[in-house]
Amino acid sequence: MKVINKMFVIGTMLTSFAPMAAVDLTLDRNIAALVVHGEEVGFSISKADKFDFENGRNQIVLRVEQLVSNLGEKEKFNSYPIVITFDAEDVSLNVATKSPISRKEHANAFQKNPQFVITDETGKEVQVKQDVLPVLSGISRDYVKELNRYNSMNSINLATVTTGSEKTKTESKRSSEANQSLKMVEYWYSKASANDKSQFSDWAFDNRNEQDLISIEGSKPVEMASYWFAQGSVEERKKILSWLLEQ
Repeated sequence: MKVINKMFVIGTMLTSFAPMAAVDLTLDRNIAALVVHGEEVGFSISKADKFDFENGRNQIVLRVEQLVSNLGEKEKFNSYPIVITFDAEDVSLNVATKSPISRKEHANAFQKNPQFVITDETGKEVQVKQDVLPVLSGISRDYVKELNRYNSMNSINLATVTTGSEKTKTESKRSSEANQSLKMVEYWYSKASANDKSQFSDWAFDNRNEQDLISIEGSKPVEMASYWFAQGSVEERKKILSWLLEQ
């Protein structure tokens, strides 16, 4: 299927959908979320980079996770966790670092002044409260406890989130489950050859409206990617098709 046809399909599918959340926050690729809606973000194969919030005061704990070059070798850089408190209504926000981080000296410079840049859809910088999340005593870090302590010490009240509530836990679980097919398709797609990727992509677009799909026979990446696409809901398939257009 030609790219132009795929783009037409996606455009048609998305025109009937309006955003459900009042505030959405998108992270640049080298930034990872540690705590969202008062809940710690668990490990996943595909890192989430977009989060929805209600209007009002919200919080998120982030850090830079980036491979950096050091004397010809690559090493993983994890920055200090930074808690961001922001007040926003009906807006799309983006979080980025002030400058690229690709070398060890860049990472060291960020650690000396760990601040993110938050902008709205027009590119205008939005002022938020940012602090390095203080460490509590213990063998390992508990970001949720640390955040609770931070909020208590700074008299920060969140109008839209009750930290640790059953509602928050349920919503976080639903969000994680809803993205399972997309995460697995991304994972197996990354393992596929160029020919396999093309085969899977064409198959996915051609069969987007089929209810009972049978996975493709072939290499393991293609079989597994097609299996997870077939398992996805209508909304998940739309996300997968949108993602495929970006590859």
